[in-house]
Amino acid sequence: MRKRNALEKAAEECATAVRAIDIQRKVSRRGGRDSFSILDCPVADGAGADPKRLERVVNRALRVGAAIGLLNSCLSRSVVLCRLLRENGVDARVAFGLNKDGDRLAGHCWVVWEGKPPVVLPDGGFKIIEYYPTAESRPGWTPDG
Repeated sequence: MRKRNALEKAAEECATAVRAIDIQRKVSRRGGRDSFSILDCPVADGAGADPKRLERVVNRALRVGAAIGLLNSCLSRSVVLCRLLRENGVDARVAFGLNKDGDRLAGHCWVVWEGKPPVVLPDGGFKIIEYYPTAESRPGWTPDG
């Protein structure tokens, strides 16, 4: 029985990886703001996936996608992970932050969901300017509320 469960889990992770690379391909083609439409989906009904496990599968899959020339940036990782979390019953959002240091302006994005510990960025100077999907477009859990 254990062997069957391990095979089912492996098959599920392979299917998730294929889906992740497919979304990564769409992000690579669309780029930037046009990728936001990928996030505009409802949270699926159900108990929800294990977000940390899903995050590991996505990170591995996107490294494979990068090896074949697809974009592997904070934006692509965030869009792919957030979309898959939402498809698997986890109300996730992408946080967008900016950091201004003198004349230098840096941007970064990452995924947040209920119960996830706050992200500690290396320099801690990023100020969140927006979450997507927005609470107006997709009501539900929000990091601020």
